[in-house]
Amino acid sequence: MTPDGEADSAITMASNENFTLFKAALPSIVKPVKYGWRSATRRPTFNLVKVRRKPTIAEVEVTLNYPPYLARQPETMVQKDADLESRSIQWPS
Repeated sequence: MTPDGEADSAITMASNENFTLFKAALPSIVKPVKYGWRSATRRPTFNLVKVRRKPTIAEVEVTLNYPPYLARQPETMVQKDADLESRSIQWPS
């Protein structure tokens, strides 16, 4: 296993009794990793695991639409966190 720009490292794999199934525990992958396996009868095969960045929400705009019996105009507010609770949500079209 080779994290992007680093030296090769080996990970021990466990097999079943018939040597038909192999498993390995991988560490947390936070940047692209090239991995492969070698055997006595086959040329090395390599693959690349890419990592996508987790999106960050910088700002949320919320509009509160009150029930008609309250006779209140809609309120719009902007907040920095996306922790919202509501009984109903209407997404804009």
